[in-house]
Amino acid sequence: MAPSMSYNVFVGAATGLLKGVNFTQQKVDNLNTVQNLGNAKEQEIEVMCWGDSEQSQICFGSKNRMVKCWDSEHRSFTNILEAKGGTGAMRGLAKLDNNIITCVESGQVTVWDTALEEVEKVKFEVGGDVCKMRHNAHQSNQIATGGKENELKIWDLTNSSVPLFTAKNVPHDFLNLRVPVWITDMQFVPDSEKIITCTGYHQVRMYDPSTPQRRPVINVEFDEYPIVSMSLTANGSSVVVGNARGNMALVDLRHTGRVVQQYKGAIAGSLRCVHCHPTEPLVASCGLDRFLRIHDVNTKKLLHKVYLKSKLNCLLFSSAADRDTVDELEPSAIGEAKPVTQAEVSNEVDDDDLWDTMPVITERPQGIDGTVGPTTAETKCAAAAKGGIKKRVHQRSDDSSESSSGEEQEELVASKAKTKPRRSAEKKKNKKKLIKTKPKTLKAQKVA
Repeated sequence: MAPSMSYNVFVGAATGLLKGVNFTQQKVDNLNTVQNLGNAKEQEIEVMCWGDSEQSQICFGSKNRMVKCWDSEHRSFTNILEAKGGTGAMRGLAKLDNNIITCVESGQVTVWDTALEEVEKVKFEVGGDVCKMRHNAHQSNQIATGGKENELKIWDLTNSSVPLFTAKNVPHDFLNLRVPVWITDMQFVPDSEKIITCTGYHQVRMYDPSTPQRRPVINVEFDEYPIVSMSLTANGSSVVVGNARGNMALVDLRHTGRVVQQYKGAIAGSLRCVHCHPTEPLVASCGLDRFLRIHDVNTKKLLHKVYLKSKLNCLLFSSAADRDTVDELEPSAIGEAKPVTQAEVSNEVDDDDLWDTMPVITERPQGIDGTVGPTTAETKCAAAAKGGIKKRVHQRSDDSSESSSGEEQEELVASKAKTKPRRSAEKKKNKKKLIKTKPKTLKAQKVA
């Protein structure tokens, strides 16, 4: 670890700001400024990765396809390259020596040689609607891709013509209908060939390419909402998953797999990224509610949460933050960030500030003639009173009508009772006449 590394968590925001959170010094800094960003919408940070094994450099990709690097030693930014080709958002980023690996939503994966001024060394297609591309840190020549109706595939960068492994969909459901595919994230299990995926249909699955079986060996469901992010814990036997509802849980993938526990904390919004500490039982999460949260993986305790003003898309949890550092952190002191400039305020207007700037109406509105009109509460009370009076009037009229109609109904019943015997007698006579006439008509027909 570089000695000048002063931040424990790095967070990428939707406004294009790269934020650093320091637990030891208890502060939050914007590593870049709004003035240098230009169009904030085009500068939205979509993907992040470490630039080296010492975690002294951070590479991130923006919405405008620019890949930049922040050096903690020199505290400066450098533009590495522009990821041209393909369409859609950036779905994956990795750095391998002097090479940058990028993947876009349309399915184009490109390996760039930064030493030779953005020369494309390798370029291939992995299928459309890609949601995630993940680099295997233990086998540097492998990547995994997956997306919507795009099954999990493992690729070898040295021979990208055919994937090393292609997953097979699970069997049809109990209605004999095909189960849709929607891979949202994946993680390589260290010291093995296994790979774990999460789906937009709230499933966590484990695949083992070393066996002939292409279908998942473990399939676990969590909640009812799409799982958007996942991270392996320090022991490597379980994963922490977060979904679009803001719920987060620990899934044990040993044996048949099961959901062990869920993490508490009022997460008011969709999660965008979950990242576990590489050695400690800590997990950091961020999302649309603009909070960075740190939980204890084992005790489920919410240790700290930090308000970062912007919608957050991705984060990196550095190994510089150990458990002792997090425990020493005071929750009230972490919010004392450096002063925010006026340009940042114009681009990141908080809801509370917006309500504070609105004028407060203390007087009642006046009518056309200048008189003060009643308040809404008074009008509601008056309407309710009028409605009560009308109900009482209707009830009285109904009671009087019921008493008068009762006598009329009795007269009708009596008249019907008198007419019933006459009608029945007439019907019997008509039937007898018909019976007598039928044989005569038959004899007349025979004679004819």
